Amino acid sequence: MFDPGPTHGIHCQGCDQRLPLRMSGPADVATLWECAACGTAFAGVLLPEQATSLAKLVRLAQLHFDAEHALPLPNAFRADVLEQIAKQNDRDFVERRRSPREDIQLDAVAIGLDANFMLVGPTCHGLVVNLSSHGMLLTTHVILPTASVAVQMQTGSEKIQLLGKIVWSRHLGKNCYGTGIDFVARFGKVPAPSAKAPLSAAAAGHSSDK
Repeated sequence: MFDPGPTHGIHCQGCDQRLPLRMSGPADVATLWECAACGTAFAGVLLPEQATSLAKLVRLAQLHFDAEHALPLPNAFRADVLEQIAKQNDRDFVERRRSPREDIQLDAVAIGLDANFMLVGPTCHGLVVNLSSHGMLLTTHVILPTASVAVQMQTGSEKIQLLGKIVWSRHLGKNCYGTGIDFVARFGKVPAPSAKAPLSAAAAGHSSDK
């Protein structure tokens, strides 16, 4: 019988840091992770019980966010999203998040995960249209039918990876779908070749929370 290994995580072969990962079993979809401290790669599965406290020690490998793995956006998507969001904002609005949201436009790539944070797809490009310290509204041209999601956002020259649970997902109009995401954790720092641009206030707030 397959033994997935200890539930307290594995030790990085490069720096001996304990990581919130385990080996993948025959029925698992292995994901390529990297140690945030030294960059050593490991194909395995994220431990859900350690995701909140230790996610900052790992990051998803960039190959999961490559263009060939993600569904492209239609040419008119950004304009269509802004039109639909403007219509939404014209209606009565009740703030339900734990922290104020900030209207923003950030390119993103989202990867569908199941309730145990295992990769199941789809992977698609999207646009983050509002952001707070605790959640975001991600718009895509396909619905995200999964329980959880990993999102990589581009803010200036910096890439940020966040893990979240999908609270709601619905059609906004035209070819636009909105997904409300409640943050679980921020993954480890993604290396950038150039100087980093300042984060938005909301993104910076989430960074300090974690």
